Amino acid sequence: MAVHLMASLRRRLSGEERGPGGSRMRPGFQWLSRISWAAAKLGQRHGSVSPCLEKGRRELLVQVANSASMALEGSSAMEAGKRAGSFQCRDVANLLWGFGSARVECTELLEQLLPQLKLLNPQDLSPQDTANITWSLARLHVVDPPVHGLLAGVAAKQVHLFDPEGLAAILTALAQSFREHLPHTRPPEISQLLDAAARQIELGSQTQLRGEEIKESRRTVRKTLGRSELAQLSWAFAALAFSRASTYDAIAHQVARAPGAAGVLGDWGNITARDLAMLAWSFSVANSGTATVALAMAAISKAAEPKVCQFDEQGLSNLCWAVGFSRLPDCHSLFEAIGSLAAERVGQGAYTARQLSNISWSFASLAYLDRELFYQIANFSQLRIAEFRSEEIAGLLWAFATLGMESAALADAAVKAFIPLTTAGSQRLAQCHLWSPRETANLLWSLAVMGHNHGEAVERGAAILRSGGEELLDLHLGQWYLAWLACKLESSPIPVTSENDAWVKHCRQIARHRATSQQTGGAASSRLHSSVTAELRGLLGRTELVQDELVVEECLVVDIALPRLRVAIEVDGPGHFVRCLPSAKESAEPDAQVQHLCGPSTFKRRLLQTLGWRVLSINWLTWQRKQGERKKWLRSLLQNGCTVGDEPISRGPAPHVPDQLSRPPPPPPSIIKAQLREPRTRAVTHISIASEKKKKI
Repeated sequence: MAVHLMASLRRRLSGEERGPGGSRMRPGFQWLSRISWAAAKLGQRHGSVSPCLEKGRRELLVQVANSASMALEGSSAMEAGKRAGSFQCRDVANLLWGFGSARVECTELLEQLLPQLKLLNPQDLSPQDTANITWSLARLHVVDPPVHGLLAGVAAKQVHLFDPEGLAAILTALAQSFREHLPHTRPPEISQLLDAAARQIELGSQTQLRGEEIKESRRTVRKTLGRSELAQLSWAFAALAFSRASTYDAIAHQVARAPGAAGVLGDWGNITARDLAMLAWSFSVANSGTATVALAMAAISKAAEPKVCQFDEQGLSNLCWAVGFSRLPDCHSLFEAIGSLAAERVGQGAYTARQLSNISWSFASLAYLDRELFYQIANFSQLRIAEFRSEEIAGLLWAFATLGMESAALADAAVKAFIPLTTAGSQRLAQCHLWSPRETANLLWSLAVMGHNHGEAVERGAAILRSGGEELLDLHLGQWYLAWLACKLESSPIPVTSENDAWVKHCRQIARHRATSQQTGGAASSRLHSSVTAELRGLLGRTELVQDELVVEECLVVDIALPRLRVAIEVDGPGHFVRCLPSAKESAEPDAQVQHLCGPSTFKRRLLQTLGWRVLSINWLTWQRKQGERKKWLRSLLQNGCTVGDEPISRGPAPHVPDQLSRPPPPPPSIIKAQLREPRTRAVTHISIASEKKKKI
């Protein structure tokens, strides 16, 4: 029946059908807005189960847009309608809400309507109308700073009158419309609304903490904010770069103590997967660093684990990125669940390039390796590399290199994506900006760590870095030099750039400076290093020089060196290893491969061995167990040349991605924008040199 009614109404609006008495239907804005609202409501309730109704609804809304556009012909039509009492702000809100709900294109109508919206009297706009208009414009991808400024200004003054749903709707819509704009290019009223909404949330949190009931007044939001609204508001604040730490603390407290939850921060089990993803992303982007947000992130991680399957692709990507960015400890159970689900979805082509880059980066940043997941990512990415942007390619390769994964096919695909962008004839230099210095340096460093040296790529990278401008950092030059050195030592032919070239000399100086000035590993690593050195000197006495932190080739720092014997002893704390997460295929096997050496540490040993050094390794677990017999064990290590002693950590062969691929996965959905944090590429030269420090004093 609804389908026939909508069809009849559409024909009457278009003039194909006459009403009773043969009259032609000429509805005003009030009736058009009601038709739009009713059609949208029908679609919300029944459109998903009735294709015929959905088709009829869209056809009716298109005709409503045409009729409304005809009614607006002439610049004064709207003002005349208002004076006649036939046009109200509610009519505009309902009309646009119907189009926004169905995402019906109405370009001509919007071109006529937007200039007239600026003439609305702000006092006539209710909170509901303001929220509906703003939400509809976002759904229709319309960005008009003067109109949005008017709406945000009205909302800022009425924020205490908004229902939770309306406040969440307007802020989310503004965030979707202006998140890509720099703060100074947004209407200033948006900042006023953010500040007013933040005050209301903080006031509500204080009232809740005192155990008082929130009442309707001009000082508080009309109703208690629910968890879903709080998650949306948190996302909107973070997307618009609102950084007040007290606001995020208030959101965390209210989410944990929402109706039905215990009064202790940490009861997050009843929150939906969608809301958990939004909260995790917003808390990480805001990066407030407060204890409350840190507790909330830990609680989100635990709450997400049993409901991983409920996250959609974007939600899972955002959750991974947030946990990785926050450096949460002891998340291996969560990442085991994520890895199993994501591997299956990657094989189905469900993820975009940005989502894959974010997921792989998060695993690498926390030193978790799921081989099956990374096999699937490599297989998919090498075939669809054209869909990846430069930052996504660099981030993906950085993750593989950091975890010590090898994939010649993926590396080849990345090189092919990199070189054509910088060798397009006479336009080569003009196109170099497509790869920033950060992305270029990360890519070249990653290729070197993965053992995929490519002289032409190193040369093109040098051209990009030379023109890097203000974006160029010493870190990038140090990474380039490591790639050049690996190419020189391991490849034939070597890079065209000669060792005497001024560029190479400059990068070598930067690499040496970084090698002799950086400190990593913390106090525990320093104590381990000192303990091993003391035992070695006690064992060898004055017969053999034991040198701490020897610099080789300007940028390779040997933890403990016996120069005469050309023996390099690497003292490996936990930070040198990645944890292998068991995949479904490995679940029945004993955990013989719990951890293996990370990519940067393997890269360093590989270059040292190429230079003729014999590399021995002492890990922290073995050293702890050898308490009382360390000299005897060290003597055996030096005599036998064992690289790992009897350590329980099995590195095994480096994980390898086969070049032979199964049937290509289906193409992914279109790439959407997401936040990607800059990888912290760990160069292999990272231990401070005592002798260098003495020279500077």
